[in-house]
Amino acid sequence: MTEDAYTHMAVIPVDDTDDHTPDMPKRMTPSFSLAYLRECTDGAVLCNKEGRISFLNDAAIALFRLRAPEDASGKSWWEVWPDEMEAVLRDAHQRTLGGEAVRFTTFLGDGEGDANRWDILTSPVVDSDGKIDAVFNIIMPAELG
Repeated sequence: MTEDAYTHMAVIPVDDTDDHTPDMPKRMTPSFSLAYLRECTDGAVLCNKEGRISFLNDAAIALFRLRAPEDASGKSWWEVWPDEMEAVLRDAHQRTLGGEAVRFTTFLGDGEGDANRWDILTSPVVDSDGKIDAVFNIIMPAELG
């Protein structure tokens, strides 16, 4: 699983003129609404700079088979994934803290079929001074093809 994720990992340089990922903001801002994230059908997870989960929506709770947000709140982002994903997730988190957006495909679930392939997108969240304050992660079904 880890090798596959690294094979598909792409670091997306932050360049406002580059429009190759129009569905993912290159840098999130605090004004990005948590209300939207709560309603989002894709898994949304917000982590502090240390990688600890501060927010996850209902879709992420279901994806990780948690009972409630409290089951993951305060845990490291990589703690809710299978152990073999830790190095990949830590690397993506660190790259994102460096100002890059990262995208990769991985597997989660029982390993049966394409329904368990997921695209993970990470983006820096910047404060009002433009400094990276957190990391936003979105988990969505991988595009087939």
